[in-house]
Amino acid sequence: MLMMLVFLVIMYSFGLGVMVFSGDLFNLWLGMETMSLSVIFFCVMTKFSFLGEMSNKSLGLLKYFFIQVITGGFVLLFFVVGMGGWVLFVILFLKMGVFPGHSWVFDVYGVLSYIECFVLSVFPKFGPLLILYMNVNSEMAFVSFCGVSSVLFGGFLGLNYTDFRMIMGGSSVMNMGWLLISCGGGALVLFGSYLLYVLVLLTFFLFLNFWGVKLFMVGTSMSGKILMSFVLMGLLGMPLTLAFIMKLLIMMGSLLNYFYVLLFILILGAWGVGLYSRVVNFLVGYEGVVGGLGMGVCGFGGFKILLGSFFAIVLLVGVVWGIIFLY
Repeated sequence: MLMMLVFLVIMYSFGLGVMVFSGDLFNLWLGMETMSLSVIFFCVMTKFSFLGEMSNKSLGLLKYFFIQVITGGFVLLFFVVGMGGWVLFVILFLKMGVFPGHSWVFDVYGVLSYIECFVLSVFPKFGPLLILYMNVNSEMAFVSFCGVSSVLFGGFLGLNYTDFRMIMGGSSVMNMGWLLISCGGGALVLFGSYLLYVLVLLTFFLFLNFWGVKLFMVGTSMSGKILMSFVLMGLLGMPLTLAFIMKLLIMMGSLLNYFYVLLFILILGAWGVGLYSRVVNFLVGYEGVVGGLGMGVCGFGGFKILLGSFFAIVLLVGVVWGIIFLY
């Protein structure tokens, strides 16, 4: 695993350097594709536990590979012929896995390990975001619409799954929607938010990789489950967490031009509360199995009611605070 991580860092650093210090569109495209391929190589080189896992993972990675290759080819074509606008943005959205090209995210996340989900959530996103930011001025309304739709559909579709990795896929779509909105706030807001997003996900997946499926098994310490619940609250954007700072930066950066969009996003935050509180509910109130989130009720009814009430209060306070802040 260490050698694969070193290989991933080397390839990603090369692609990042080519993108940042490039002087033409071809090098920009080359750096973006190098970063995408580094993720594919990293996932392919990991070991499989059994034949069925190898088959499912191969199909998921093949789907991801074809999406990256096809979208990368279209991006290069648009660069060559000088096309841009909303068509280029749709191709980039499909490449990143946000609305309207978000449907593949759940299938791919469902066959990966936790560390691979983290790599897929972070490493391939920088290149398309950079290209998007460089061309966003003329189509910011369309980008904002797709960002809001990503927040909505990511939370809604995430509620349809019981596999924890697919739920995190929905979370990825939601958070990428926030990053799309941040394109209207300038380079500092966009890349500052991206850095905070990376730190939040790194903390979450390191904790998840340490505990693994033990969080969903009988006999696991309740303190560990409660700690994981607070980590999920941080990922949701609870006050005084990194995700909260990220979303605050996005709101402040886009405040002047996109007031109603931001107000709509605050209301749509209810989807995020539903998505994460569902996971917390299974953590503290259900016994689980590998890969799933639900078997038998364990008798934490009072605690679940208290926890649900806490989430509802947090949502109400967050929306009221957001409206007051924007005014």
